[in-house]
Amino acid sequence: MSYFLTTQTGFSTVPLDCLQEIFQYLENDIKSLYHCMFVNRTWCRIIISLLWRRPFEYSGPKSTRRYSELVRTYITCLPNNSKKKIYETGYNIHLHPRPLFPYHKYLRELDCEKLDEAVEEWINRFGLEEYRPEDPEEIVYTQLLKLLLSCCEGLWSLRLSRHCDKYYFPPAATFNRIKYTLTNLRKFEFCVDLDCLTERGLDNLYEFLKKLSNISNNLEYINIEMAEDREFLSGDGLRKLIKSQKNLAFFRYDQLQLKPDIEETKEFVKALSHNASTLKNIEFDYLPFNVQCLSSLKKFNNLECMQFAYCYEENISDEIEEIVEHSPSQLKVKKLIFHSGILTSVTLEILRLVNTSVRELTVNNVVPGLFEHIYEHCPNITYLATIISQKTVESLEYLSTSKIEHLMLKTLDDNKDTCLDIKDFQQIGKNLSLNLYHLSFDFNVSVEELLFLLRECRSPLESLCLKFDDDSNKDEYLKVVIEFARKVDSLKEIRFSLDSKKFKDIKAEDIFSKDILAEAKLLIPNILRETQEPFTRINLNSEASL
Repeated sequence: MSYFLTTQTGFSTVPLDCLQEIFQYLENDIKSLYHCMFVNRTWCRIIISLLWRRPFEYSGPKSTRRYSELVRTYITCLPNNSKKKIYETGYNIHLHPRPLFPYHKYLRELDCEKLDEAVEEWINRFGLEEYRPEDPEEIVYTQLLKLLLSCCEGLWSLRLSRHCDKYYFPPAATFNRIKYTLTNLRKFEFCVDLDCLTERGLDNLYEFLKKLSNISNNLEYINIEMAEDREFLSGDGLRKLIKSQKNLAFFRYDQLQLKPDIEETKEFVKALSHNASTLKNIEFDYLPFNVQCLSSLKKFNNLECMQFAYCYEENISDEIEEIVEHSPSQLKVKKLIFHSGILTSVTLEILRLVNTSVRELTVNNVVPGLFEHIYEHCPNITYLATIISQKTVESLEYLSTSKIEHLMLKTLDDNKDTCLDIKDFQQIGKNLSLNLYHLSFDFNVSVEELLFLLRECRSPLESLCLKFDDDSNKDEYLKVVIEFARKVDSLKEIRFSLDSKKFKDIKAEDIFSKDILAEAKLLIPNILRETQEPFTRINLNSEASL
């Protein structure tokens, strides 16, 4: 920082666009930006525009944030007629000074839920005078939303989200200049509790979604969390928005555990197919599926990851299933994730459709016939994380000649059918692929079970991940692994995790005795604590951030 301050004369000859590019690198360093702001007027103007791109995020954590200050500043930017409407509700705002900068024009990312929280905080802090209308918060919120959507110089990100008991969505489609402020929108999130919307608000919302589908056609990211309204208006508007896109790369649809109709799923998947060539990541949450819903997915030929979280299956007739079975497919995806939920036939059908394209597969549920399907349809899988049971252990034989390099196994501890015995671990060891380099267990394995598995294992393992319970003798595990390491001469790493959260920060030195750990390190260079949870959901949002 001192360098900038002492060489400001040299920086005066730097072009303005270069300065803007330099300060972009400090965008998340608020403290440094504040220091730079006082160097000169040019620097101040650039940094003010950066700080007000997403001011709600820069306000800090909820315990210390000052949302009310943001609202007070935005109110000073309002035109006189809007100020008059707020003043007439009982707020004393006429003494607010005029702003030094047009702060509202710098906004690039708007979260309507945070705006709503800010208005509520401002009301609680400054209060009302004598006159109080029925719902003063909506008046302030509407005027500020109108200011930001009408007068900013172009949003990149918009999140419609409000969770009040009963709320109103203003007629945003009619706001002046909205065509210009939303033309270059790249990220859109729709996280709305539709049951709490007033009828007029629902109509306004539908009109806004229609307007958005006409003017915002370059969205790269769409995230939908909603419960469908009784007239299907918002769902229809969202599907039109999806169909109108040209560069959509990320899509997530969450029905918030409310069990929607299967036809709704089909319609959204069908709408998505208009973006089949551009989509990279798709996530479906809490949705019903059957193989009928997959017809439109067959057009997708460029996916990096497709995830089904907590989805469930609805049966269809054999006649329809046969028609779907013989239709051609272009579905290509590198990573497939089925997180919890129950999608048996849908999982197998998708594996048939993706065929040679899939490289990574996670199935967090027992699916009979899974390994047979992988053997028959998915020969190029190199990463597999799945649940194993007594009923599926023998079918692991189908994977013995596979290309799988990383295998992660889990059991359902509360299901009697999934409990494994010593013979099962012997069978697992025999059936491990000769291409397998990484083996992980996401369940507690006893010393004896591990011993029998590793004695049968012929894989050139380079890493092994084990899970212990709190009471086990950890040294005995390490002795078994040492014996295996001497046999294969390939093991470079052992990772471990403990069943109890109280050992969150524990290290190898804390659970293994000094002598046995020293002996192990002569054969195995790395003995580390496992930090990742293998069967948790993948956060696709971070992959598609803008």
